[in-house]
Amino acid sequence: MDFRALEINIASFLSSKIGNPKVEVIEIPENEKDFEKVFGKEMIVVAFSDEEPDANIKSTSAVYQNTEVTFAFLIQTKSLRGTTDKLGVYELHKLIKKYMIGYHPENGSTFRYAGFKMQDKVDDVFQYAVYFKTKGFSLQETDNEDLPINLVKKVTYY
Repeated sequence: MDFRALEINIASFLSSKIGNPKVEVIEIPENEKDFEKVFGKEMIVVAFSDEEPDANIKSTSAVYQNTEVTFAFLIQTKSLRGTTDKLGVYELHKLIKKYMIGYHPENGSTFRYAGFKMQDKVDDVFQYAVYFKTKGFSLQETDNEDLPINLVKKVTYY
């Protein structure tokens, strides 16, 4: 899986679905200075969180392992419950779940909801995270022509 490309694709998809100019949806920035607290806008930051390999190897020659990949949707807003002109944490959580459950990333299975947690509250900015999991895979790269199998190049999950 290309985590960088997935973060960009997921952020673009979610932004188009939410369609609210007051809500900014971005992939996690490269530099900390670009990842500053929100002021005046609600923000959702899409970030790869972790990848856990299945302990079972799926082959006796080339190594093929299923993985479970987690993405975090980091919510930053000054409102917990929302106001007439601002979406709060709970409404943003609801929108993320609405559009991301069942989302099908490239080279992965459909997204499954995996949790919602408060991270912090700093300078009146609430910071929460919504988690989703998908299945991926890891495959041994090899040029060994003596292997008795044709290596899988891509797996499609349904």
